[in-house]
Amino acid sequence: MRHGRFVFSGLMLIAAVLMVVGGACAGQSDGSDEVDISDRVQLLDFPPPYSGMLAISNDIDGTTLEEFREIHRFVNTREDTRMGEGLGLDFANSFWFFNYNDTGGYIDAEDTETPREQMSYFVAGDAVKPGAAEEIRHYIRAGWIDTLHSWGDFSRAEVQEPVFRRGHAEKALAELKVHDLDIRVWTNHGNVANIQNFGYGVGFAEYQEGDRPGSTAYHTDLTIDSGVHFVWNSKGSDAVGARSLLFPIDLADGRSVWGFERYTHTI
Repeated sequence: MRHGRFVFSGLMLIAAVLMVVGGACAGQSDGSDEVDISDRVQLLDFPPPYSGMLAISNDIDGTTLEEFREIHRFVNTREDTRMGEGLGLDFANSFWFFNYNDTGGYIDAEDTETPREQMSYFVAGDAVKPGAAEEIRHYIRAGWIDTLHSWGDFSRAEVQEPVFRRGHAEKALAELKVHDLDIRVWTNHGNVANIQNFGYGVGFAEYQEGDRPGSTAYHTDLTIDSGVHFVWNSKGSDAVGARSLLFPIDLADGRSVWGFERYTHTI
């Protein structure tokens, strides 16, 4: 979700409108000759020359480090890849700090890679030993990663025995701080063992405990205060396109964030 260019263009548009309004009013000595130009000022949906925009919110599920490299060579660069010439698009991905997935099965068509081989900052099943940490830090700085797909893949075969604890968030945030890394986007992940998830609302996803003070999985006081501003809260949708993709989310701990819509699948 790379939005800087649109924010900048939007500020330029606002400045232009203010200059037009200011210019129309300049030179007037009093309010007796004020001219109403409100019918001549139009707020556009998108700053010119754009008529629309597309944001790709990608989850890291089922992706090995080698696959990540090749996917981004194809999407982000113009290099020759096994999928053809690169597209040269400004595209970012999500990542995990931890991988505790023990659900079994395979993540590739050849049935050779298991969920344990998924790319993560720390080695699968470990909260200390570095895995793809160095490369992930490089990709965050390069703009190829901009989203936390939650703190990790904590999907479990025994969903009533979750592994995630607040300490995982503290460990991950310490890594972000010591390496001066900034992540502002969060997407929930996985089955109901991922009690780290948050934001769907009371009465819908009761397993989500990430924003519930008193839970061993509570972490949004740390996560939101660290700079996460945009959240996908697990709500699937079959709608493509909207006038506004953002909406406010009030969390159980009293904090507020911006939620965003995603087309996820045909419901």
